[in-house]
Amino acid sequence: MFRCSPQVIFGGRRRMFLPKAGSSPHGNGSRQDGVDLIDRWITQKAQTKFFYVTNFTDMNQLEPANTDYVFGLFNNDHMNYELERNKTTNNANREPSLKEMTEKAIDILLRHGDGFFLAFEGGKIDHGHHAGKAKLAMYDVLAFDEAIEVAVNKLGTEETLFVVTADHSHSPSMGGYAKRGNSILGFGGAANTTGTVFPNENVPYLTLAYANGPGGGLWFTGNYTDPASILPIGPGASTYRGEGFLSSQFFRCYYPKCSCLFYRG
Repeated sequence: MFRCSPQVIFGGRRRMFLPKAGSSPHGNGSRQDGVDLIDRWITQKAQTKFFYVTNFTDMNQLEPANTDYVFGLFNNDHMNYELERNKTTNNANREPSLKEMTEKAIDILLRHGDGFFLAFEGGKIDHGHHAGKAKLAMYDVLAFDEAIEVAVNKLGTEETLFVVTADHSHSPSMGGYAKRGNSILGFGGAANTTGTVFPNENVPYLTLAYANGPGGGLWFTGNYTDPASILPIGPGASTYRGEGFLSSQFFRCYYPKCSCLFYRG
C-alpha cells in the first residue's frame, strides 16, 4: 500500500485501517497500535492529485484525467453480498458494485500510457460458501462475471491479457438425486409415480449440500485444494493453459506492475 503505492485501491474493512482509540476523523477502527493508515496514505500522497472516497457517489464523480491516486473504503466491515447490497440509485452513500469499481479503476488507469496491472476479486463468493449460503455465493459469481465482462469490453483482447482463476475451491456438492428441473436452491428427494418430490425417509435435504455446514463435523479447513482452473485470454494466454495453483507464481511474474489491487470482501 505504501511501498508499492498502487494508483487505485477499492474495498471494505475500513476499521482495519483506523485506530481503536477513536481519535481519527475517519471514524472508529480496531487497530491496537494507534496508527491511522488512512491519514498516513493521505500524507504520503499530499503532493499528488489524490482522493479518499467512502461511497459510490464520490467514486463515480472522480474525473480520471485529474486523479493520480484514489483510496476507496466503502464499508466499515466486509462489503455486502451483491444480493444484499443497497442498489437504490438515489442513495448517495451506497456501496459500489464490483462492476462499478472495476470500470472506474480502468478509466483511471488508462491515463497511464505505459500499461497497468489490475487485480479484482469476487471475495464474497468465498464468504458465501464458508457460511453455507449458496444463493448469496451464486449471485456474487454473477457480479464477478459482470466485472469481467466490463473489463473485456473496455480493454479488448488484442493488447490486454486477462487471467481468471481462483485461489482454492469449496465444498458444495449435489446432496442426492433431485428431480429433473428441481431448483438448485430447493429441496431434493425422490419422485413418486405422481411426480411429487418428497424427502427420503421424511428427512428434508437441500439439492446442494456443504460438508462444512451447520451440524457437520469440521476436521479440516473449509478451503478445498482441488486444482484451480486458469482461464486466460489475450496476448500470452497460451502460457497459462491448464490447471494449477498459481498465486505465488502469478505475483512473481507481475509484482513490478502492481498498479491496482482491490477486492470485494
